[in-house]
Amino acid sequence: MVTTDRISAIFADARAVHADALRLLEASDIRDAAEKTWCATKRTTDALILARTGEEPEISSDTARGLVRLATEDRVFRALRRRYHSRQSTLHGDCFTSDSASLLARWRDVSTAPPTTSTTPSGWPAIPMVPDQKEHHP
Repeated sequence: MVTTDRISAIFADARAVHADALRLLEASDIRDAAEKTWCATKRTTDALILARTGEEPEISSDTARGLVRLATEDRVFRALRRRYHSRQSTLHGDCFTSDSASLLARWRDVSTAPPTTSTTPSGWPAIPMVPDQKEHHP
């Protein structure tokens, strides 16, 4: 498979997992929604690393190392690295140590408040997904 085809496949997978996360969130399945959101974050980041380095990370530690490499080579990626680790901590960690009732209450509080920034219904900053190919090539 050509690298660009692989990148497109990873992004497509990330979009599908993200859609599953939103469905689970609407069904109040907070923990599974958080895990799916984390998976979409990692897959999107893996595609970025593959696109920039030609190497696809296999496991989370490879992704973290890839982000360090990108941030070292280009300052633009420093903020992405921080956001990636913040999402990892929150979605892959905190959501499994908090009880579902408090997570659901937080989601409901945020989802009914007027939006002031781009956030998900759960209150975390929105993770921009790569637009569909149609949006890239009108």
